[in-house]
Amino acid sequence: MDTGSSESVLPKSALSAVCPNAVLAPISVPIHEVIGHRLQLPGETTLCVQSESGVSIPIRFLVSAHSPSILGLRAMRLLQESITLHTNNDMTITSHLQHLTVQCSGNVGGMKIPSVKLEVDGEHVFLKRRVLPYGKREGVLKALHNMEQDGVISKVESSAWATVIIE
Repeated sequence: MDTGSSESVLPKSALSAVCPNAVLAPISVPIHEVIGHRLQLPGETTLCVQSESGVSIPIRFLVSAHSPSILGLRAMRLLQESITLHTNNDMTITSHLQHLTVQCSGNVGGMKIPSVKLEVDGEHVFLKRRVLPYGKREGVLKALHNMEQDGVISKVESSAWATVIIE
């Protein structure tokens, strides 16, 4: 289960396995990717999640066609980071968690990301810079640093693709 988003996201396949009778409602919040494109999500649903203290808390999950499961920051704050998903009273907690673990690992374990090769003479697309909220700056910088250390990205000082604009 991934974290970091303000909204909680659950793939439709995981929702069907965990709560087959869940009803999807239209999305009430528009969700945009980092580059600004709006994500097309089939709907949203509310599931009751049991906190460590035993209180059942309704959490809104945005349902995606294909994505990893994401527990949003709002839900984590409500649950104080320790959760047990509670959707079926007939199952014991242990067997339910084992089933959920198997289901979730199947959703992300086989991800294959195709390699991308940029064409030298391709059309260049420049998107407007997104403003990063100050409260998220430290976490984003840490994530970028980790990706740079892992060799996923590399820092550049300038690009031959763009002319520097000096104001």
